[in-house]
Amino acid sequence: MKIILIFGIIGLFGIELSIAQAPDNNSPRFGNIKKSQTYIDSDNQFIAEVMKQFGTRQAAAKKSVELGWNYLQRGDDVMAMKRFNQAWILDSTLVDTYWGFGAIMGMRNQLEQSIYFMKRYYDSDPQNERIMVDLSISYLRYALTLKQKGLDKEWSEYTNKGKQLLKKTLALNSKNANANQQLAITYYHENKLDSSKYYAVIANTLDPKILNPKFRQAIGIE
Repeated sequence: MKIILIFGIIGLFGIELSIAQAPDNNSPRFGNIKKSQTYIDSDNQFIAEVMKQFGTRQAAAKKSVELGWNYLQRGDDVMAMKRFNQAWILDSTLVDTYWGFGAIMGMRNQLEQSIYFMKRYYDSDPQNERIMVDLSISYLRYALTLKQKGLDKEWSEYTNKGKQLLKKTLALNSKNANANQQLAITYYHENKLDSSKYYAVIANTLDPKILNPKFRQAIGIE
């Protein structure tokens, strides 16, 4: 039975995609489902239509990524995923898409996948402060899940990966408030309270609103 799948493109590109086997449009890269010929034909139709509007696949992909981030900032991870998947159809080499996938999977607490996709972007731009902090957060959140499972060696490994990225960020920009905050929280989880307060004070000085009130109280910052 043929399934008609609306990719959320109607408002952007003005077309629908008709496919024989519906992919998982709520997963990165459509869940890596093997494409039927009908789906491949639909992809080609989609690409041809958007090229009429944007000129190139790359330009259309960048626009779709932009829309994906807009949806994500509004908390709509479902529509964001659709937009990032559109970008992936158009240009699977566009690393910005992988950052988007990683951010969504982090929101969904699928942290191993978050790390995988964010690492794809980080490897292409290892001096980017924002991806360093985002990737470090996924490392550190994943580390806490390992600690809860009693996997102390793995917890230490991923904690160190996160801290290394945060310290690399601060080596590039010591005034990155979020990097200082994340280090403060990480050292708190390690029960290294002096180090935690050191970075918390810096983060608070840079941005008095960045620290969670309960964390401020726990670390002793007025």
